[in-house]
Amino acid sequence: MELRFLFFGFLFMTFNFSWAQYDSTYIFKDFNGDSIEDTLLKYYNGGSGYGGTFIEIHNGANDALYTMDSDGCFCQIRQTFIIPENLTQPKNAGFLTAITNQLLPTFRSGPDPSLSWMLAAELNNHQLWEDSLFIQIVHPQQPWIKGEIEIPSNYYIEMKGDLLGLYRHEHAASGAAEIMNDIGFMTYYAHNHYAYQKDTLELAAENEIYQVFKIKHGIITKKGDSHKWLFVSDVFVTWAPEKLRWASIGKMRLVGTYLFFEQHLSPNLYAPIHVINIETGKFGRFKHLIDENYDPLAAENDSMLFSLDNGTVEFTFEEIFAALDAYK
Repeated sequence: MELRFLFFGFLFMTFNFSWAQYDSTYIFKDFNGDSIEDTLLKYYNGGSGYGGTFIEIHNGANDALYTMDSDGCFCQIRQTFIIPENLTQPKNAGFLTAITNQLLPTFRSGPDPSLSWMLAAELNNHQLWEDSLFIQIVHPQQPWIKGEIEIPSNYYIEMKGDLLGLYRHEHAASGAAEIMNDIGFMTYYAHNHYAYQKDTLELAAENEIYQVFKIKHGIITKKGDSHKWLFVSDVFVTWAPEKLRWASIGKMRLVGTYLFFEQHLSPNLYAPIHVINIETGKFGRFKHLIDENYDPLAAENDSMLFSLDNGTVEFTFEEIFAALDAYK
C-alpha cells in the first residue's frame, strides 16, 4: 500500500470548537514614555489541539491597540512570529518591548545545533513521488561538534529579510492577519524534548563506533568526543505528534553507519520507520507501509518487507543503504 505524504494538514483532522480564555493579567504602566498610563492585557486562549498566549496593549493617549500572540498547534516545536508593521515604528518601540517581554522566552543570538538541524532540514527537504523506495529524502548536512551534548532551554532568535520569508509558515505565524514586514522572531519550544529533567538522555543503540541517544523528539549520536543531531520531530518537515507531550522517538536499530528508527505520530497508530546515514546525516522516509507481520528492527532481520496493493516487495538493507546514498 502506497503511503501518501500529507504534510502539516495531516495533524489537523480533528476540529476543535471548544475554546477557553483564562489566566488574564492586567499591567497598568507607561510603556512608551509619554507620561500617560497604558494598559497591557495578557491571557491564554485555546482548546484541545491549539492554544497560546495573547498580548494586547491599549495606548493610553489615543486607545490605539497593539497585539501579538503565540497561538498555534500543540504539535509545533518552533514558531515564527512576524512583527505587525505598527509595532516596528520607532515611537512604538516601548510597546514592542513590553509585548515581547511577556510573550517570548530568553533571547539567543543564534540557533543551537538542534534548531540548526531543523532550519537546514527544511531547506533540504525533497519529496520523491516517483521513487520506488522513498517518498522523502532530507539532507541537513550538519557537522560533528566537539564537546558534550547539550539540550537547550526555550529561547528565541531574531529573523529578518529573506531568512524570515523562508520560515514564515503563514498558517502558523503570529499576526498573519496584520500588514507584515520583514522583521520577526522564531521561538524554539525546546522544553518539549525533556522527559523528566533537562539532562535526560536515553542510550538507545550503540556499536564500536557510535552511541545513539534519544530524547522525546530528537536523536543525537556521539562518536568519540564529538556529537551531532540526527533527527528532530518537526511538524513542518518530518511530521510530529498532535501534541508534543507524547514522545515521538521509538525503537531503533543500528547497522554499521546506518540507523533505523520508529517515529510515533500519536494519536495516529501509524509509526513510520526512517533510515539515516549517520556520517552524511541524510535520512529517508519509506514510500510504502511495512508489512505488519514483519519487524525490520529485530536483530535477526537484514531486509524490509513492504505492503503493496497487490502484494509485497522486499528490499535488503544493502539495497536500502545504496538507494539512500545514491540520492544527490
